[in-house]
Amino acid sequence: MGRLLATISALVALIACSSAEGSAEQALLDWLEAGGGQVHFRVGRPCAACERGALASRAFAAGEELARIPVAASVVLRGGDSLAEAAFRLLDQLHSNASFRRAFAPFLAAMPAAGDVLAVEALPDGELAELQTPALERLARSKRREAQAVYSRHKQAAAWLSLPELQHMTSLVRTRSFAKLLGRRRLVPAFDMLNHHEDANARVADDGSAFLLLVATRPIAAGEELTLQYKAGVLHRPDASLLLYGFLPPAPESSATLLSAVDLPSFMAANPFKPSDATDDRSVPTAADSWAARLVMLGEYDRLSRALAAMPTSAEQDKALAEGAAGGTAEWRRRLLVQFRLHRKRALRAALARMEAAWAQLPALCGPPGGCAAHAGSLAVRPAVASSAPASPVEAALGLLPPALLTPLGSAVLWGWKVRQIGAAPLLAQPDILVPLVCGGAMLFMAKRGGLRMR
Repeated sequence: MGRLLATISALVALIACSSAEGSAEQALLDWLEAGGGQVHFRVGRPCAACERGALASRAFAAGEELARIPVAASVVLRGGDSLAEAAFRLLDQLHSNASFRRAFAPFLAAMPAAGDVLAVEALPDGELAELQTPALERLARSKRREAQAVYSRHKQAAAWLSLPELQHMTSLVRTRSFAKLLGRRRLVPAFDMLNHHEDANARVADDGSAFLLLVATRPIAAGEELTLQYKAGVLHRPDASLLLYGFLPPAPESSATLLSAVDLPSFMAANPFKPSDATDDRSVPTAADSWAARLVMLGEYDRLSRALAAMPTSAEQDKALAEGAAGGTAEWRRRLLVQFRLHRKRALRAALARMEAAWAQLPALCGPPGGCAAHAGSLAVRPAVASSAPASPVEAALGLLPPALLTPLGSAVLWGWKVRQIGAAPLLAQPDILVPLVCGGAMLFMAKRGGLRMR
């Protein structure tokens, strides 16, 4: 990986060997306390099957400080909004500034190695295909292209730089940095040991000048895991947590069937992982009490059925892959990606089942049970009236329409529902919607002025 990584590896080995505990994390905590910091937690596992995290060293009341880190021990990241550029500038500082490298050696030693994190920027196409979700594959490739562009821009002047080390550092900046702490994005030692939780018991603050603080948001028992909420209302969606931070959220029964962000009706590629509801109640249409509601449901049912049918492997095949993949960096990454698509399939099936339950006649629209997912697109048949009430004039008119027109009409009503949910301005800002609208408008204008002959 180059001379820089060799130097960092040597520092890692030196710190690990010199630590009384033989632990890079413990060496980091000792270093912070020697520099005037205070850390009231240790690194460990709250249970045998749990991920490693930060455990409270004693009981804390709400508002008490869990840690106090000198601002001088944090690393300010420069590079604007580009995380890949910020990663390059940090690597350049580590390469060119020996005193900086020595001063932060304990922090560097506690950072995950390249094979220990899921770096979206480095995933090859073969592994991305395991997602079976084209929209997410495109998002991941855009992150990869960003890192490649930064590498191409600097590789001549920085001959020591390699693309793999830039990709790895970019993933560390993305997953471990804190935005807008004392006005800057920073890497903060010890704080980055806390795992994410939607109902976190800690928050990050500052005293305005010299220290960054970790504060309890509620009473905490001794030995309880300390957690932060990385992004409010975002990471309960499995694709968001996977692509942004490289993990899947725990799936208790209450949230095991949450749709992925990419499957929400409000999904936009320009802003894919924005805050969303904690449940799918507003995202999955379940009202079938009017012709418009049934058309919305028909369009959404068709959309989600198509998404499910486009995933080529079965749940049984995915389970076998997830249980069989073992050992090696590529294998654990593959297992994580397969686990994601298993979650996505369960959520899609649950959403379809909710719509079927709300409109009992819906399964008949595409044949026998299970036929909807197997024959996506075959919903273009005449919908049955869900109640014994007399049909309205609109419903009577719909009954006269050819079957092939009903699903497109349902999709059109669904778009109206989408506009109502998220607003017309954000929707029209999407390139795949804005470009055709502008081009179509320009062609009509030219045709009307005589500058374009329509044949």
